[in-house]
Amino acid sequence: YVDPRWSFGVTVSVGPGCEQIVLDAHDKLVEVNPDYRIVQIKEKFGTLRYYVTGVEWERQKEIIQAAELASAQTCEECGTQENVSTATLGKGYYWIFTLCDACRATRLVERQARDAELAEKYGADADDDDEDV
Repeated sequence: YVDPRWSFGVTVSVGPGCEQIVLDAHDKLVEVNPDYRIVQIKEKFGTLRYYVTGVEWERQKEIIQAAELASAQTCEECGTQENVSTATLGKGYYWIFTLCDACRATRLVERQARDAELAEKYGADADDDDEDV
């Protein structure tokens, strides 16, 4: 997702549920310094991570910390703040997501279907790496 207000070549990789958090933080950062630049915004370990330049450090830190905290309490898929948790999808899945219960269930079903498709295509069991040798 790249908002047209941001500079060309910027990397913003967030789920649709976090877009408004990013836009609100951007507007606040522009108020501090209209010349600030986003280097990268991404989700890592289930919350947003900001990499920016050209902003007064203390105020930048407050705005970015507020956005990161908000992302930890917001489903990255649908944007709700109800029944949200930050965790993996379960055993054998290592990527950490912040999702509501409904989106987590949907994502797990999608991932399991993808794993089954890959196992059928390549003849591998998705849980092979979890077994003791």
